[in-house]
Amino acid sequence: MRLAPNELSFIHAEAWQDIYGHRKRGHREMTKNPIWAPPAPNGVLSLIHAKEKDHPRMRKPFVPAFSLRALKQQEDIMLSYIDALISHLKKHAASGNLVDIKDYYNWTTFDIIVSCPRKV
Repeated sequence: MRLAPNELSFIHAEAWQDIYGHRKRGHREMTKNPIWAPPAPNGVLSLIHAKEKDHPRMRKPFVPAFSLRALKQQEDIMLSYIDALISHLKKHAASGNLVDIKDYYNWTTFDIIVSCPRKV
């Protein structure tokens, strides 16, 4: 469905692989939508903003951390922090206090990143 002159929405699961999956050899890089992937601040080169030639080199050190085996090894650590997040949010909900959930997500993400073992 067309949402705007230069924006489409897809509802079929098959579209996900075509749009976001690995490109077939010989196909050019799909330009990132500046709405969802704005240019890096101050021209800093990052994995998210990397061009086609830089992306594989920058991604390579991270690949082992996201293998199925590595994720399974880190599952208990991640679940403990997620359980703590849910516990804190339930406590705030029961008390009627407002909470900025963004802060809680940031703290949880930081704790997971710092606590999970890395082999880089």
